[in-house]
Amino acid sequence: MALFGQIFSRLVQQIRIRRRSGAALRESHALLHVLFEESFELAGLLTPDGVLIKVNQRARDFIGKKDSELLGKYFWETPWWTHSPELQERLRAAIKAAAGGELVRFESNHLDLHGELFHIDFSLKPARDKHGKVILLIPEGRDITEQKRAQSELKASAQRLRTIIETEPECVKVVGLNGEIQEMNPAGIGMLEASSLEEVRNLKLQDFVTAPHQAAFRSMRERVLKGESGELQFEITGMKGTKRWLETHAVPLRDENGQIRGLLGITRDITAHKASEKIDQQRHELERQLATIAKTAPGALCSLRMKPDGSISMPYVSPRWEEYFQLSQADVAQDASALVSRYHPDDLEYINASVAESAKNMTDWRAEFRILNPARGTIWIEGHSTPVREPDGSIIWHGFITEITQRKRIAAELLAAKNAAELAAKTQAEFLNIAAHELRTPITSLSLILQLAQKKIEKGEVPTPATLNRLRAPADRLSALVADLLDLSRLERGIILLHPKRTNVVDLILECIEEFKTHAPARHFHFEKPETPVDAEIDPTRIYQVLSNFLDNAIKYTPEQGPIDVAISSLAGKIRVSVTDRGAGIAEQQQAHLFAPFARGESNEVIRTSGLGLGLSISRKIVELHGGAIGVDSVEGQGSTFYFELPRKALLSNTTK
Repeated sequence: MALFGQIFSRLVQQIRIRRRSGAALRESHALLHVLFEESFELAGLLTPDGVLIKVNQRARDFIGKKDSELLGKYFWETPWWTHSPELQERLRAAIKAAAGGELVRFESNHLDLHGELFHIDFSLKPARDKHGKVILLIPEGRDITEQKRAQSELKASAQRLRTIIETEPECVKVVGLNGEIQEMNPAGIGMLEASSLEEVRNLKLQDFVTAPHQAAFRSMRERVLKGESGELQFEITGMKGTKRWLETHAVPLRDENGQIRGLLGITRDITAHKASEKIDQQRHELERQLATIAKTAPGALCSLRMKPDGSISMPYVSPRWEEYFQLSQADVAQDASALVSRYHPDDLEYINASVAESAKNMTDWRAEFRILNPARGTIWIEGHSTPVREPDGSIIWHGFITEITQRKRIAAELLAAKNAAELAAKTQAEFLNIAAHELRTPITSLSLILQLAQKKIEKGEVPTPATLNRLRAPADRLSALVADLLDLSRLERGIILLHPKRTNVVDLILECIEEFKTHAPARHFHFEKPETPVDAEIDPTRIYQVLSNFLDNAIKYTPEQGPIDVAISSLAGKIRVSVTDRGAGIAEQQQAHLFAPFARGESNEVIRTSGLGLGLSISRKIVELHGGAIGVDSVEGQGSTFYFELPRKALLSNTTK
């Protein structure tokens, strides 16, 4: 009996161990399932010969297929790969290599169920048993579409910046800590009389500086490398022996950690300015040579004379100048007053002021301005010239002009991109602040109520229904905030389709007003119901959402006793619905941004009102999906009218029947 008891005891113990092991195994399986479904973007399991035996939900949603349509097929025959025979062959080779124990990884393009192209970072990993045999293959995919787009945009921006630098007529250079030339644009290479960057790279710039200016140049360089900015006029000798006077402006060049790694310099050739006292003697010879030079010059050469009485003439203009201004040499040789008609009206004052300053100080004239070309319209011009005083008191400027329309356009695009990036960063920061506040408030309420309930439970008391009902408001608030975020995300990605049907919009408005009367019985809603139904082919659920946003905003910003007017009217082939509040109104400069994501006004009423600023943005996208328009009419201090217009017939491209 004692032996039987021992055997029975051991048997019971083994049963208990097996039960615990079984429970632990089931728990492990459940955890593994959650990790598989939620931790990967696109993942699955294959047999070593490539048959799909498991795939996660995200991968199924990507192509809109069920397990029953996918499992048991060769992986390369599934919809992820069938759009490209080349990809199918590449996958077959990858499966073969992975079955042999290799880790395979490559990038590929895939179409989702909507036909949108995604760039995927794909890998195929072998899984081995305890004996080292490959028993499974694990495919994983990571969406890198946005990363690829950002890389492409960055490359394009860098190319635009390089184009600007390469076409800049002044020298742009980067000099290292030891004074060696690291980078230099074509203008600078030309100043040094070199044929290419490689010819001057790693040469010390100071070696080109003439002896009298060596000490000053070295001093300026040392100041810049200490963190100051510097400027200097000095003379150089080019590689072919030509001496030039240059004026440089230099600043320290820092790395991402703020450490100075060299200097950035902008240098212009001021040889003409330094030699201006000799120009008068050489003028006649120069004019003789101008006709020959003008044929090959990249811009337009010209001379302008201003007499002491202020009258102007142009003794010489090149053919390119005539193309720019659409005036001939004969038109301006004796009287150049016609030139003024070619200047852009907005730039005329600036041009006159720059010429007057150059004449007063006898300094080089340089300006960027617009001219009105009768054949091409408005074009941008950059002009450079040097003044020389003549014996009779007249001043003559000899110089050249070049067209910089393309450079201005690129600069404007870069500025617009910079402003857009700064606005996006500001909007994101504002949204995070608002979202943190809006989400914290209901979470705090839930926490406090739950703490109160817990204390009652600890005392042996049962929480009352009133206490539990108090959980509903913050929970509903959280649900509404998350719903708005999800709606905006889906609308932005274009994955929300309309479900239109013939709807009496009047009944929809009445239903929405009745709901708000339930939540806000003290509010006064005024709606003149038309005598006949107003039908339109719309998605009633989504348009109800728009109406709710309008009415919710009207309640927030209308004083308690103020009426809220709702109106509907029929137009040619469409309908118009409006909601008018009696709030503080909206400043004109703010109205243009009201329907952008996370946009909120700046009045005291708006600041005191909760919300992420998504309602109007979501409403705009819903209305636009219907092929309609949304807007606001508002005057500060007189309230606002928000409206939308919808076509009576649905747009099939945005809908599903």
